Amino acid sequence: QNLIGRVGRSGKMTEGNVIFTQNHYRDFKLLESCHIEDCSSSLLCIIKPLPYLNKTFQFKDINVWKKFYLKDISINDAISILISDNCLQDEKIIKQLKNEIQIRQEFIEKIENYFLFLVEQLSQEEIEEFSKKLLCYFLASISEKETLLSIISEVGRKILLSVAPLQRKKYAITMQGTEKAKLLYDFCNDNIETLVSFENTTDLVHAFLPIFQNGSFFKKIKSYNFKDIELEKLMLAWIKGEKYSSIFEEIKDKTNKSNVEEFISLFTSELSYSGALIVNSVFEILKEKLTLENQIMYSLFQKQLKYGLFSSLEIELYELGFCD
Repeated sequence: QNLIGRVGRSGKMTEGNVIFTQNHYRDFKLLESCHIEDCSSSLLCIIKPLPYLNKTFQFKDINVWKKFYLKDISINDAISILISDNCLQDEKIIKQLKNEIQIRQEFIEKIENYFLFLVEQLSQEEIEEFSKKLLCYFLASISEKETLLSIISEVGRKILLSVAPLQRKKYAITMQGTEKAKLLYDFCNDNIETLVSFENTTDLVHAFLPIFQNGSFFKKIKSYNFKDIELEKLMLAWIKGEKYSSIFEEIKDKTNKSNVEEFISLFTSELSYSGALIVNSVFEILKEKLTLENQIMYSLFQKQLKYGLFSSLEIELYELGFCD
């Protein structure tokens, strides 16, 4: 079933191309509707009910969501509106609902970042019209379309009102929502000296500690309550390719987490994926202030975090495996 393809560019194209590379598919049975998977949009998550136990709840009044989004009410206030008083005493329910709301909030942040690229050219009315071209809107039911438009329009309105035009493009390059983008810029401004003047990877790890300790970006790391010196040691151990088991043995007495698999996700999810993205965002913000040599070191540091490898040779050999 060899095939190659390219999706259409969001906002510019309405279709993509698929090319079959084996001629025994000439009958094209593979393209019959019974063989085609449904196309879905993860953005529909933001209007789906909030599940907990065997029940579901949702923001019946869109104004409640808007108040939460604009920080007029807290997440606890929003939950108290969603569920009955007796459920508010159940910590398991509260924790699960907070997690579900946070997942939806992360999708909202993706929409924010998307519009940060566009709102320099679009008005509020054009944002609403543009929203109707999104896949999630096309797939939504009639009632869902109305809620979806209301939410997306509110996102666009917030950006137009709260982020200055010249700042929008700067925020957009961080690949974050508006609040996290501001946090990254504040981090860069507060730590400018150590972020642009460094000699090696250890210096960079030390310079990035404040942002890696920030729970807005790294929730799992924050849950361990590492001291700076402990987190720095952990990050360097990961970069130098030390075994998971030996790293875990070093810090297991300093944390209440005993599950090794959960501990490993700190590296494969937070340091490797989220960490590499944050380093790239900081690089984009500070690029004009960095020497060519330091720009190269940033690129190396990003790959060190991503792969858990230290030297340029190790990284080059590892990346050779990407060619198939």
